[in-house]
Amino acid sequence: MVRKGHPRIRNLSDPEAFLRERHIMVTFSNTGHAVHQVLEQVLTSKLDKDHVQVRVPSFVTAAFVASRTDAVASIPARFAEYVVDDLQLAVFRTPLNLPRVEISQFWHERVHADRGHRWFRAAIYELFGGSRAAEVSELKSRTA
Repeated sequence: MVRKGHPRIRNLSDPEAFLRERHIMVTFSNTGHAVHQVLEQVLTSKLDKDHVQVRVPSFVTAAFVASRTDAVASIPARFAEYVVDDLQLAVFRTPLNLPRVEISQFWHERVHADRGHRWFRAAIYELFGGSRAAEVSELKSRTA
């Protein structure tokens, strides 16, 4: 993703042009999600060190930085769809083969039947599972 109005947005689907841009690197930490590590390794192997503008600890931070600079943020598509309008971003499919991000929910059996926990699991699934375009539209209409 990049900010709307990025001067070279039309060229970013070309792999060489994409790699020439300045990038926001989401860094891996021992306390973070493993997806940070995988994406960082793939991008680091392809990007010249001089093309990393800044390193940040999360996809949320990367989206905010992208919204205020000409740097490119490579973040999971579902998250990008969620913040694209609010942060005035443009989303495009990266021209690199990046690994698919899978996120699952796990819980202890003692809370499996708990009504509050069931509601919470359903709310998380509603927000982040299934088709995001319809969900984001519905969420915005409920909060407007």
